[in-house]
Amino acid sequence: MGYIWDNPDHLQLLEPKTSDFEVASVFHGPMHTMRVMAWVCVLSEKLNMPNKGRLAFFAAVVHDMGRCNDAYGPRHGLRSADIHLPLWKSKFEYVGLNEKEYNTVYEAIRWHSKDNEPPADHPDIEVINLLKDADGLDRVRIEPEGPRPEYLRFPITASLIKNAQTLYNQTESMSNPSLAKIVELAFKYK
Repeated sequence: MGYIWDNPDHLQLLEPKTSDFEVASVFHGPMHTMRVMAWVCVLSEKLNMPNKGRLAFFAAVVHDMGRCNDAYGPRHGLRSADIHLPLWKSKFEYVGLNEKEYNTVYEAIRWHSKDNEPPADHPDIEVINLLKDADGLDRVRIEPEGPRPEYLRFPITASLIKNAQTLYNQTESMSNPSLAKIVELAFKYK
């Protein structure tokens, strides 16, 4: 199975816009979301998880769309899954998502913002962890030293923290980079 991000048409179709979010945000808007999507791509490839990465990629698109503000919010994942995931369902189905996978994407979005970790035997644990680690890498936008490695789920993720800072700095200095460009840069910095 190939990677979803290898298809430029799919990247363009799934690129989030400011209007997709409940609140326009510098911290949790399209730029953050596209960097999370890009880190899902890199992690999935490094971990050789193309299908789980595809599902985490879908979850990354929607994961923060239900935020009502930039403050701490452990329930925004559930809000994003309940309200925004259904709005993206047809686009995800167009690029190959089926009903069983939809439920996995829902679970990943729901769990990404919770205070507690999902049980280790959760059937969707790898998809959830891909999303959580990719989201964690982009914490460099609010914590320049990046996420604490002990909070990351895959050992390989910690090796990407400095790269995440580089990607953040470069994308923030660009004028409206596309998702395809951000994914390309993330692979350059991997």
